[in-house]
Amino acid sequence: MNVEARQARARVARAREAHEADRAPFAAQLEDVEGAYRGPKANASVGGSKTSQHMTGEAADVEVDGMDNTQLAKLVVSLKLPFDQLIAEFVDPAVPGSGWVHVSHKRGGPQRGQALRAVNEGGKTKYLPGLE
Repeated sequence: MNVEARQARARVARAREAHEADRAPFAAQLEDVEGAYRGPKANASVGGSKTSQHMTGEAADVEVDGMDNTQLAKLVVSLKLPFDQLIAEFVDPAVPGSGWVHVSHKRGGPQRGQALRAVNEGGKTKYLPGLE
């Protein structure tokens, strides 16, 4: 295993550890955890931000089976779980199961506690305050 692969595995392990508290209340229903770490090439290939916390292993995209993704994001807020950013991404209320929830947690420093939603406007991602 090369150095980059070892570093990526270490980042994923740190991201999982950071998000363990976030996952605990609904771990039995957790359907999917994606993107805990994306290297710069993978991040660019999915159109990720050049400053994405996925590239530092500080973010994950999650869904819970049977739960609307906006409701999942609201649950994280209501449980007062710590997060840097919580983004309900591309959730369409008319399409069950659409979108996902991006949650990040900084390893050092204060958490911003930003709750946002991402929408597609004219082919570009726009981040709006609030979850709805």
